[in-house]
Amino acid sequence: MGECSMPYLLSNEDVAQALDMETSVRALESAVREWAHGNAAAVPRHNFFAPAGREGEVFQFGVMSGGSKNDQLYCLRILDDVLYYQREGDLLTREKYCIEPGTYCGLLLLFSTANGELLGIMPDGIIQHMRVAGETAVGVDILANSDASTIGMLGSGGMARSFAEAISVVRDIRGIKVYSPTREHREEYARDMAERLDIEVQSVNGPREAIQGTDIVCLCTDSLRPVMSAEWMEPGQLVISVGGGGGLLDVSGDMSLFQGFFAISTDDLASAEDRGGGYMIGYSYFAGQPQDFGAIPQEAWWPAPEEHNRGVTRLLDVMSGAATGRSSREDILHLWGGGYTTVGFSALAGIVYRAAKEKGLGQQIPLDWFVQKVRD
Repeated sequence: MGECSMPYLLSNEDVAQALDMETSVRALESAVREWAHGNAAAVPRHNFFAPAGREGEVFQFGVMSGGSKNDQLYCLRILDDVLYYQREGDLLTREKYCIEPGTYCGLLLLFSTANGELLGIMPDGIIQHMRVAGETAVGVDILANSDASTIGMLGSGGMARSFAEAISVVRDIRGIKVYSPTREHREEYARDMAERLDIEVQSVNGPREAIQGTDIVCLCTDSLRPVMSAEWMEPGQLVISVGGGGGLLDVSGDMSLFQGFFAISTDDLASAEDRGGGYMIGYSYFAGQPQDFGAIPQEAWWPAPEEHNRGVTRLLDVMSGAATGRSSREDILHLWGGGYTTVGFSALAGIVYRAAKEKGLGQQIPLDWFVQKVRD
């Protein structure tokens, strides 16, 4: 079929051989800068919701995409999840699965914008961690004080690991304090990250202790309730939210203590429908009546887009020179590190695709499976 080759079908193991954090951060910095100057574009997330097969669960199908003129790549991300919510004491979290707990479905389809060719299909798991953490590191490089060297980490899961590694690419991180509710988890995190980054990582007994005396605060939890108070913050800190609630829903207290609020883009902080409880991230559509979505707790709903976006500065505008970032060493700033800048998927999937060609990763499948002679 002309000059086309067979698409690559790749696994997370293949992705892991192709990507490292420093390469990812630098590629994402370039991709976001291209976006800021109009040479890349992102299509915001769109969600479909419907009642799932079991009581207390909700089906969610999400799509988001983005691409770059200069790379001649476009990437589509597909998410296929069943959502449910768990309460344990004061802790409320959102859980998800595909087919059964412990398995997940997130796919990336990479296309050439030169001729429309499908280049590759791969899972989004590792790339998603690299993308969210890497794009956050781009924000850290812009907003954190240049001599920031310590991290206060709330959360001890995979994203908390990726964040520490990514931030270490753009700042000389020398120490981390970590807190999460399960002692074994935070102690395991401390051991793992101390070895991985060759720095001191201390497990502490409370969230405020983790935050005190640090330069960069990361809220890497899946909690749908606030995990810190604004009153705990100290001059000069950069606070990053990436929790289950997203944005400032991770922080309680007096928001006037912040001198600035930032997100790479605000395009995804909007919703198409209010289905009784509020809004959902992205443009969301609901197949059912308000009572069909009673399993979604109030904490999971977002405020109206105009309320959530109020006062938020886009890092795209900072990078293009249309807005300013940090104006003083003493400024306390907030960065939403939700990672909804979909141009990052095409940047990272492109690296994986090129590595597959060079190293023989994955397997190739017939292009004829995906093209047709019938005009649509």
